[in-house]
Amino acid sequence: MGAENKATDSIGRHYQKRSQREHKKKVERVLRKSVEYAFANPESSGEYVKLHAQEMSPEVRKKHIDLYVNSYSTDLGANGKNAIHEMFGSLV
Repeated sequence: MGAENKATDSIGRHYQKRSQREHKKKVERVLRKSVEYAFANPESSGEYVKLHAQEMSPEVRKKHIDLYVNSYSTDLGANGKNAIHEMFGSLV
């Protein structure tokens, strides 16, 4: 491979990595906004959850949502990260 091709490949990889970083940031931003919306509007998903929930009790639906939308949704913190490492470490 000539020097010109190596330079072109290097530039291509640089822009690809940059594009991937930008895409990752955008996905993270959209997910964060979604979770923040869920925190601010906890009743907004009620009808959707009601349609798909096996248990129809409003209290159970709320507990189910709270299980997945909580403070760890926006920031795992050290405890959350340690829990993930412990969980995946036990699988190996």
